[in-house]
Amino acid sequence: MDYIEKSPIETGFAEVFYDRIEPELNMLEGQRQHMHDTGRRKFWLIMGIGVAVAIGAYVLLRDHDYQLFAVIGSLAIGLFVAGLAKSKATRGYSGTVNNLIMPVVCDFWGDTQYDRHAQKGFSLGRFKELKLVGSYDDDYLEDRIEGTQDGVRYAMVEARLTETSTDSDGDSNTSTVFKGLLFRIDLPSPSPTRILITRDYGKVGNTFAGMFSGNKGRGMPRVETNHPEFERHFELHADDAQAALDYLPGAFLDNLMEIAATADGGPKGMRAAFDGRDFLLVLDRSRPFLRMPGVHEPLDGISTEINKVFEDFSLVKRIITLLKT
Repeated sequence: MDYIEKSPIETGFAEVFYDRIEPELNMLEGQRQHMHDTGRRKFWLIMGIGVAVAIGAYVLLRDHDYQLFAVIGSLAIGLFVAGLAKSKATRGYSGTVNNLIMPVVCDFWGDTQYDRHAQKGFSLGRFKELKLVGSYDDDYLEDRIEGTQDGVRYAMVEARLTETSTDSDGDSNTSTVFKGLLFRIDLPSPSPTRILITRDYGKVGNTFAGMFSGNKGRGMPRVETNHPEFERHFELHADDAQAALDYLPGAFLDNLMEIAATADGGPKGMRAAFDGRDFLLVLDRSRPFLRMPGVHEPLDGISTEINKVFEDFSLVKRIITLLKT
């Protein structure tokens, strides 16, 4: 299998791939095929039983009021149980691929730690306090990367935040409040005042959003930046307006606009804050992050997926470079 280095940050990785990853792929592909075939076999076996029960219900309950209910119920239960059996048979495969690829990439990248199950490794407290993310009930975090890049400490994680509401009939509904990437990056120099950069919703929308922020987040005084392009998309709030303007000159706001361009949807998908020594960044993202091939995908395309992993890693490098400029 050939590995083609597609970006400068991958230079030299092909040799590492041939040495540490390729020798394991044949065994892993055999495991994938076995799990895939086992899952498919269990799925169709249980579905066959469900269809048989549905046919029996159709014949035995002919002209009965419950005939249609029994037939549909048998098929639905069969489909549900078959899906569970297939999932159980293939469970753990993506983690096996992940455990092969990610340690090698992290070693090559240097001073990088990776945690696939990141539920307790990244604090959301200040993101919620500063209203960088909306109100939520549950958080699901995974794929945390933490380390040093160009001498700057950072941590990033993929997050999905959800909120559950109940209607007048007592039925609950869970909606996704946020899906994307969260960053915590050390600042080259501490912020002299707490600063929030958030989306501009227009005069009425901004006023409404600020009503529920107290003296934090949008509740802090609004600061005019005299940067037309920035003002077209964002509002800047800070406890000390002059200190914020001194800390964020026009050229730096240009860099923030470049960072915003990396979010899904462009500037409307970014929120950020400067809080002491930390730069807190929120980027909307619906695309997969650090995706590994699933059990239905042959491993002959693994090199392309690793290219995408490096592309995801390069995002934090680009952000740090812009913060230091």
